[in-house]
Amino acid sequence: QWDTLLLEAGFLAMFLTGRPAYLVIFLFHWLLFRLRFMSGLSKLFSDDPSWANLTTLNYYFETQPLAHAGAWYFYQLPEWILQLGVILVFFSELIVPFFIFLPRKFRLFAAAFTIMIQLLIIATSNHNWINILTIALCLFLLDDRLLKKILPARVQAFISPLDNNNVKATHINKGRYALPLIAVLIITSSTSAFTAMVTHANIAESLARSTTLLRLWGLGHMFHVFPTMQTERHELQIEGSYDGKEWKSYVFKYKPGPLDRRPPFIVPHQPRLDWMIWFVPPRHPEMQYWFEQFLYRLQQGSSDVIDLLEYNPFPEKPPDYLRVQVYQYRFTPVQERKSTGHWWKREYLGLFPFVRPRIP
Repeated sequence: QWDTLLLEAGFLAMFLTGRPAYLVIFLFHWLLFRLRFMSGLSKLFSDDPSWANLTTLNYYFETQPLAHAGAWYFYQLPEWILQLGVILVFFSELIVPFFIFLPRKFRLFAAAFTIMIQLLIIATSNHNWINILTIALCLFLLDDRLLKKILPARVQAFISPLDNNNVKATHINKGRYALPLIAVLIITSSTSAFTAMVTHANIAESLARSTTLLRLWGLGHMFHVFPTMQTERHELQIEGSYDGKEWKSYVFKYKPGPLDRRPPFIVPHQPRLDWMIWFVPPRHPEMQYWFEQFLYRLQQGSSDVIDLLEYNPFPEKPPDYLRVQVYQYRFTPVQERKSTGHWWKREYLGLFPFVRPRIP
């Protein structure tokens, strides 16, 4: 989803040369609306009990793909604050998006409230660039009158020449009908995605073809950020051995591993390997196939793969055997962290049974 959001925002940015048409600004508003409102709808229609009973944040900070240290602190908050946080999420995703299309005061409120939510997410989560990009989309809700009030004089002096820019429109922006046609296609495609999400119905075949074509270009996608929430964090520990008796562990750079290692803050970086492994324990079939290929490359000693890790316990030659252990990770309470210095505690669950590594 992060990639498709970046693709569509980048595509629309091609039309920002010169003085962009109001239709371009509207398409950025429409993109922001879809991102926020679709995410809220997906939570409503997911039948996930944690969203229904307002306990999502009891789990989110601990079980999200790549938590950083800020998540540990928010995890310690009283339950009533966490429940209030869930209500704010629903408000920000189901109500605030409609303010985007209302008069100025409502638009500015939508921008401010959405930016606040994104900053809170950045303070607790490593979600690569999506929150920064969402903040950038919110800037299209602002106007020159507000910017002149809030921007420092030096910044205004730097950007004021842009008011008289002579940048010519790109070729794609010169056509009289290109932008309206693209707007119709994007709105039609994304509206069909709304319909499919709400009714669970298949769209008409002709519309489906145009939708598929647009989505090949990363346009008109459906967004659904965390429609369901995991209640436990299962981490995979990959171990290798030369003799099948003495086992040594590989250590990843960013995902939980050593209990005393501070969860790192890496926004806006997107470490694909550590991120993708989070999806393996929930038994996504395509993720398990990919994970098997990863283990195979480890056992081959692929330098391209090993360089993605923090620590390789077999620098001389790859191990003859591999196994995957499963642990349930949980954040430590405040007192336990004070006494042990550990951010995490874990419980052994057994061998991971859904891949076929080489073991004796």
